[in-house]
Amino acid sequence: MPDSYGAGHRPWFVFSADLDGDGDYDLAVANPIIDTVTILKNNGDGSFGAGVGYDVGDQPYSIFSADFDNDDDNDLAVANWGNWVSVLLNNGDGTFADAVNYSAGSGPQSVVSADLDGDNDYDLAVANYLSSDVSILKNNGDGTFTYFDYFDFGSGPSSILSADFDRDGDGDLAVSSYINGMVMVAKNNGDATFFTADVCGVGDMPWSVCSRDLDGDGNYDMAAANSGSDNVSILRNIGNGTFTAAVNYGAGDLPHSIISADLDGDGDYDLAVANYYSDNVSILLNLSTLDFICGDASGDGDVNLLDILYLIDHIYGNPPGDPPDPVESGDVDGPDGWGAINLLDILQLIAYIYQEPVGQPPLVCSELDIL
Repeated sequence: MPDSYGAGHRPWFVFSADLDGDGDYDLAVANPIIDTVTILKNNGDGSFGAGVGYDVGDQPYSIFSADFDNDDDNDLAVANWGNWVSVLLNNGDGTFADAVNYSAGSGPQSVVSADLDGDNDYDLAVANYLSSDVSILKNNGDGTFTYFDYFDFGSGPSSILSADFDRDGDGDLAVSSYINGMVMVAKNNGDATFFTADVCGVGDMPWSVCSRDLDGDGNYDMAAANSGSDNVSILRNIGNGTFTAAVNYGAGDLPHSIISADLDGDGDYDLAVANYYSDNVSILLNLSTLDFICGDASGDGDVNLLDILYLIDHIYGNPPGDPPDPVESGDVDGPDGWGAINLLDILQLIAYIYQEPVGQPPLVCSELDIL
């Protein structure tokens, strides 16, 4: 039987981080009915001490933890439905100063923290369900925040995350649009302003979205839990922050929340999905295998000039050189069929390696299979 711990009244959301600096993961729980966050400290063996509650704003729905004031401990940011974000600075021992509230949009549903403006501190991005926008709050460097900007998103943004989708060194944003049935990706210009969001179709009513490298190619992919269609959508990043069409996998009844971790210890990221109506959790084990790097025709573990020369020798040598092993590693443009190696693949590698800004990366060659 699972162990149970008191965590306030009708807890809605939980986040895990090392809050007291002892090297293990503690818990922070949002209680929207009583407007508190409950902290449960890990005893070091996976059991937890008694919860301690802290007042926050009206109806806290989401929590994120990061070191906002640069003092080497993890603080808390809380999205409150009542139009505020609460920031609780850590005293260093897992106790917290009184919450400081900052204005956001209407109906903050989800909050994430990342260095959005490149000044080496953690800023905040808040998905506002009622006003259908995202608020950006810049960190002043000391754990206080200034409202910077907002930008419109699809109707009913319910979940927000940050990852460097285009591999340019800054934090981009992805937001699930519950009403529109899509995930929207906004690429960062490097200063906490964002390009117009790209639309990625997923299942019906995506409530939650997470991001991990699911296919082992070094890029951040996404998975969305679709409450209306009882499935999970996988969106694979092709390397420049654009995504392949969604592939859907069944889950339970009304999947509400999704998270990714290596659940079976085999070195890749699996998925766990909480299903609201069926009272269970769906585990989707990742069966992905990536035994080559797309574009690494020479097999030296990197994509470089040697791969261009290898393909030239293979296609135009007299006699032709050996094919790549596996042959798919040399077919970097994909659409002409895996294994069809020709001049187009050489030209794409040249653009990818030498063009400024970098050209289209090699497509993902591995197969992602989730059961």
